[in-house]
Amino acid sequence: LSRYSSSLERDRERESLHHCPQYYYLENLETTLVQQSKMGKVTVFSITGCPHCIRAKKALTLRTIPYVEINLTLHPDRRPDMLALQDGFTVPQIFFNDKHLGGATETIALLEQWDEEEGNNDEDGTYGSHTRYQREVAAVPEPTDPRLATPPAAGSEETPAWRTEPPRGEDDLLAIPGSPLSVLDVTSMLETALENEMKLKRRGCVYR
Repeated sequence: LSRYSSSLERDRERESLHHCPQYYYLENLETTLVQQSKMGKVTVFSITGCPHCIRAKKALTLRTIPYVEINLTLHPDRRPDMLALQDGFTVPQIFFNDKHLGGATETIALLEQWDEEEGNNDEDGTYGSHTRYQREVAAVPEPTDPRLATPPAAGSEETPAWRTEPPRGEDDLLAIPGSPLSVLDVTSMLETALENEMKLKRRGCVYR
C-alpha cells in the first residue's frame, strides 16, 4: 500500500509539472538547442572583389539561405583547405554541408532547379529552393570536417603574419652622409614619388 501511494504521489507531481509554465519553457529551450545543434550550413570559399563570388552570394541571399563565407583574401591560410576538399583552383567553391556543389554556375543552376521543383510562393515571396534547403541542408547536423570550420568573426582574430609589417632595423635610422635625411626618410620619399608617377602613367601622361 505504501509503495502504491508513493507512486501515486510521484504521478501527481509529474502531472503538476506539465501545467507549470517553467516546465514548458525548459522543454522548448531543450528542443531549440537540439535543433540548433543539428543545423547544417552552406560554406562559400571566396576572395574579395570576385564577381562570380558576389553573384553566388546574391543568389543565396535572395532565397534567404544563410551561408558562411571563408574569404581567402582575409584568410589565405585556408586555401589549402579549399584545395584539399575539391580539385578546383578557382573561386567560389561552394559546399552544402559536406557536399561540394562547384562554383557559381553550378550552385545557381541547382537553386533554380529547386525553385522549379518545389514551386515559388508568390504571395509571401519565398522561393522553393528555401524549402528544399530547410529539408536537405538545415535539417542535418553541421559538418565536423575542420577544413569547413567557420573562420573567427571580424575583429576577433589576430592580424595575419603576412599582413604584419616587418620590424625596422637600426640601419633604417642611419643618416645619409651630407644629408639631414635618414635612410627611412629617403625610402618613404621614393615610395611616394613612384606612386605618384604610376598615377600619372595611368592617366596617359608623365610630366618631367
